[in-house]
Amino acid sequence: MTKHEIFEVWAPPGGIWSDWVKPVLFARMQSEVEYVADPPRLPSDPQIRYEQESALVIDLPGALGVEVGIIAAKNGYRPVPLYNALPAPNENPLGLTGATVPGITGVMYSLAAATPVLSSLSLPSAAPAAFLLDANRRGGMGKPRPGMFDNRSVSFTTDFPSATYLSVQGISKVYLVQETGAAPQPDLAHTLLKWQENGIQIFAKTLMNPEVLEPLRIARPSHFGRIWYRVLLALGLQSDRLGGFGGIVLDPSSG
Repeated sequence: MTKHEIFEVWAPPGGIWSDWVKPVLFARMQSEVEYVADPPRLPSDPQIRYEQESALVIDLPGALGVEVGIIAAKNGYRPVPLYNALPAPNENPLGLTGATVPGITGVMYSLAAATPVLSSLSLPSAAPAAFLLDANRRGGMGKPRPGMFDNRSVSFTTDFPSATYLSVQGISKVYLVQETGAAPQPDLAHTLLKWQENGIQIFAKTLMNPEVLEPLRIARPSHFGRIWYRVLLALGLQSDRLGGFGGIVLDPSSG
């Protein structure tokens, strides 16, 4: 399959969630490469149960999110990749120590490798969404050093459909799936709070204790609702001119 055909499996023309699928990693795929990815080892069955009136936000590290997304697809959900970080140059699927967020190539490989499975499921057009995020997106290595590939990224409210759009599609509940802990990451909290304030119920579950569903009341994040919040979050992040986050950190003394 070409990268365009792969993308259309994840974002089928006319699909109700297709407008939100991020093309960044699909555009970086090479048609001549055979993508094979070993699925990450899940700590336990994530126990994704289909509910027509619910959507999922799967916020898991690296390729683990793709794996759980395919499990959700097998149970009736339409996975919607929201990955907007670039892989580091010459990065292999195991990651690269010179990148602020290693393992993005592994996510890309997993998306390509999972495409035949997703295609074979023939999901209905009205299938509820399972939004896929990389829990490592904001990095955790402190300030990037010159020469590093800075591919930290953030999630914005505009990366998701509105609460009104969810309601029109019959969605009244959203389940946040994380590795551990119920509280959402600060960038994602903005989206979840907007949904919650407009009548969408939010619940949390973890891979470490997947049978437990915990109702969430999202705390109001700092700067919530301010027009310049997007600029504030993105300050210092490397944006690629063709889309997505990623670039070499330059030495300020290099001119």
